[in-house]
Amino acid sequence: MHVFLIARIATYIADQIRDDLKEKVRNARVISICYDGATDCSVTEVEMVYVRLLDNGMPRSFYLKIVDVEHAHADGVYTAVNSAFEDLGMPDWKEKTVAAGSDGASVNIGVNNSVATRILADGHEYIIIIHCVAHRLELAVLQSLRNYQPLKDVQDILLKIHKHYHYSPKALRQLRSIAEAMEQKIIKPTRLQGTRWMPHMSKALATLLDSYPVLVAHFEHIGEERVATAEVQGRAVYLYRQLKNFRKLRFMFFMKDLLHVISLLSLTFQRDDITAVGMLDALETANLELVNLQQQPGENLRGFLDSVHNHTYRGIVLDNVPEEEEDHQETFHHVIETVREHINTKLEGERDRNLHLIRACQIFDLKDWPRDRETLAAYGNEQIQLLQGHYRDVLNRNGINFDAIRNEWTQMKAHLGYQLINNQAVPRIQDLFRDPQQEEWFHNVLMLAEITLVLPMCTANCERGFSAVKRIKTDWRATLSTSMLDLLLLVSLEGPNLDDYNALRALNRWWHGGRRARRPEFNQDQDGDGHGEDDLLNFMQQMQ
Repeated sequence: MHVFLIARIATYIADQIRDDLKEKVRNARVISICYDGATDCSVTEVEMVYVRLLDNGMPRSFYLKIVDVEHAHADGVYTAVNSAFEDLGMPDWKEKTVAAGSDGASVNIGVNNSVATRILADGHEYIIIIHCVAHRLELAVLQSLRNYQPLKDVQDILLKIHKHYHYSPKALRQLRSIAEAMEQKIIKPTRLQGTRWMPHMSKALATLLDSYPVLVAHFEHIGEERVATAEVQGRAVYLYRQLKNFRKLRFMFFMKDLLHVISLLSLTFQRDDITAVGMLDALETANLELVNLQQQPGENLRGFLDSVHNHTYRGIVLDNVPEEEEDHQETFHHVIETVREHINTKLEGERDRNLHLIRACQIFDLKDWPRDRETLAAYGNEQIQLLQGHYRDVLNRNGINFDAIRNEWTQMKAHLGYQLINNQAVPRIQDLFRDPQQEEWFHNVLMLAEITLVLPMCTANCERGFSAVKRIKTDWRATLSTSMLDLLLLVSLEGPNLDDYNALRALNRWWHGGRRARRPEFNQDQDGDGHGEDDLLNFMQQMQ
């Protein structure tokens, strides 16, 4: 099949998917957006835009478009975001937008001259600008440990180990031979640097600790053989001594426990269905886990301490093992407290201008509702009033009855609160949108719930979109235009599974979308009914 025909067919398939997306966006009462920029393999600056809305009661993010950016300043990025909606046929997209999410770059969320200031212009001050929580978490952890010397030492060890094996096939081959002789499994040491510090640090540390006996044996072998260059031999001796240091090893296991808690929090933040309520719950869970680490050693540290006997760990005699048990928890307690303070300040600090609105969303977390009538009666009234006042323009455009919101809120508490008081199973707020009867009963107050559900707390979907760009636009396809890349991304990210795909709609588009008849000679149909082209289309559909 000719390459141009393939491109044309891909266009019809993508147009079908985009039509479905247009219908979803136009039918949504409110939406929010996420956007992020990058440079692809052809050194072209592009901006990726996602739209978030409620789909069958569940918050979902949909890929909207990837757009060329002429200049990566505020005007250029805003123009790219605006053009994505204009191509969708929604030049007035800000009328139903309630929030916009992005990373922390000043061009996106700066106070004076940014994309955010342009979004808020022209009477749209109610739109919440959200800095991605996963990005903020990463920055908080980095800032808290930036100047901590034990961590710097561990990072130096990990960097030197990666360098030793990444640039020397001979060293890696020797490592695998030693692992085979010791009947141990070995994983090639991974790099420490990357787009996200925590995942790379956690993986590099886990690889080191899992392959610990083999690495120590190899570095000892290099130091004793004296056949390598002075640089390689010196590095091997240094790493051998560092890896045998009890205190260094103990700190590595402590960091593994600490990073495990933070990584779980980061993964929760990166989920596509994360909401404001889910973000606050996950943050509180992580705080409890960190407090628990302050009070007692984590699973990995405890396992290491229990495995050290007679100054030996996994057959390796350790150095600098204290004769009496040290109170290491006091040192680790300080590290954890510093990390906690930075995380909570970054995610719930007073500098977040929208924090009061984010916290108000918690009233729609039904599991946190009071279990007694007296407290439940007044619960959430102030927050409802706060959200109602902030989004007054959006509510008006959707024909919401303001007087009915307060009454429906009380009715909702009476309806669901009875189940709470009697310890019955309580549905999630998302489930109310799937029940036509309850959606009708609480139509006005559920508008506020819908707003809270579509808030874009994280922009990880944009990062996943750029991962798809790397898979599609490789060095071998660097001349791929942005318009064709957009179509392929739409099919890849939003298209159905191949097993479930029905090509009839795309086929109809292809058949009726040409500038001339597909088969000019086919009008001489044999049955004489004058529908020769339809006969051909029916035949092709039967062949599917």
